[in-house]
Amino acid sequence: MPRVVLLTTIDPTTNVVPIQNISSQMIAAQAEALELPLCLVAVGLGDEYASALRSGLHDIPKQLARKQKSANIRTQDNDVSTISFLVFGDLHLDDIRAWREQTFGMDYQLRFPIWKKDYVSELLPSLERLCIKTEAKIYFSNVDKEHIAFEGSEPLWQIGDIYDWKLVQERNRVDSGQVDLMGECGEFHTCVKFPGMD
Repeated sequence: MPRVVLLTTIDPTTNVVPIQNISSQMIAAQAEALELPLCLVAVGLGDEYASALRSGLHDIPKQLARKQKSANIRTQDNDVSTISFLVFGDLHLDDIRAWREQTFGMDYQLRFPIWKKDYVSELLPSLERLCIKTEAKIYFSNVDKEHIAFEGSEPLWQIGDIYDWKLVQERNRVDSGQVDLMGECGEFHTCVKFPGMD
C-alpha cells in the first residue's frame, strides 16, 4: 500500500497557511489525527514559491527514510526512496491545474482525483458520509465577506462557523451572486477538525 505524505506551505513569518488562514499547529494536529507524515514548507507567495516546493518534495523521501531508520521499521512494501505521485484536490480551476502541470509535470506523475466531479451528486454527499464516519466537522477558516454577503448586509457566515453546503446552496437560490458550493473561487476556505482537536 502506498504511503501518503501531507505537504502544505506556511507563511514563514506567521506560521499560518496563506489564504486558508489555518495555523501550522492545526495542520500538524490534522496529520496526527490521520496518522500521516507531514511536510511543512515555509515560503511566502511569489517567485520563490515553486522552488521552495520542489525543495520540500526533494527532501520528503530522505525525511521518511530517516524516520523509518530511527523507528527500526524495515519493510519491502513501503519504499520511501521516491515519490510516486503528487495528488491535488483541485476541483475545476483550469489555471491552477495548468500551473501545477507546468511546474511539477516534468518531474512527477500528477493525479487530480476529484477534478470536475459533480458537487451535488458526488463530492458533497461523499464528504458528508466521510464526516459522519470519522466524526469530523468542517469550519469556515476564512471568509471573503464581499462574496458571501447579500448587498448591504452582514456576511452569512463567520470564521469558526460550521460549513454546511446546503446553506450555501440556499443562499444561491435567493441571490443572483453565486457562491461556489465549495468556495473554489476564493469565496471562503474551510478547515477540517477531527475528534479531539477542539
